[in-house]
Amino acid sequence: MQGGFKDSPIRLNRALAILGAWNEDTIKQRADEIIRLASLVWSCPHLDKATLDKYRIEEEDTKQKYSIEDHDYLKEGEPMRPIFDELRKRILNIDSSVKEEPQKLYIAYKSVTNFVDIIPQKRALRLSLNIPFDKIKDPQEKCRDVAGKGKWGNGDTEIKISSQEELDYALILIEQAFDNIIGAENGN
Repeated sequence: MQGGFKDSPIRLNRALAILGAWNEDTIKQRADEIIRLASLVWSCPHLDKATLDKYRIEEEDTKQKYSIEDHDYLKEGEPMRPIFDELRKRILNIDSSVKEEPQKLYIAYKSVTNFVDIIPQKRALRLSLNIPFDKIKDPQEKCRDVAGKGKWGNGDTEIKISSQEELDYALILIEQAFDNIIGAENGN
């Protein structure tokens, strides 16, 4: 074709004229070749630490940090604190990937993403579970569907607990939420 890649004054395009196909493999081969040629033309500059420090922008951590003690209903001596402490211990033992991140309004527990958020209240802990309401196995029917409702926390399923006796059942539900986010990450 007159004026096509074969006649291109751009040297990188000339190789395209002899290709028999343009597919994923040839695209990857072309990308590798362009990277190789670019690294020959533009070498990586090597600057000493003093020069780098001169131009480095200091990143300020502007995100406010919260702690458990920032939650009034979880302060030492509050009735929900012992229940929270036991639940916290059990959640953190679900998997080594589980991390705790206190937020302004709740305490998030996450692995890939949040799987349970604990919203402390004066006489209960409200658990926001990141699992669709129709997927949770809740034989005691203690959960409620909060999808589409204004709420703190990230889940569509919620349960309240107010005693140590409810922890075992709550943990069964929390583990389902954990499995839900891990399954979503793995494409299940």
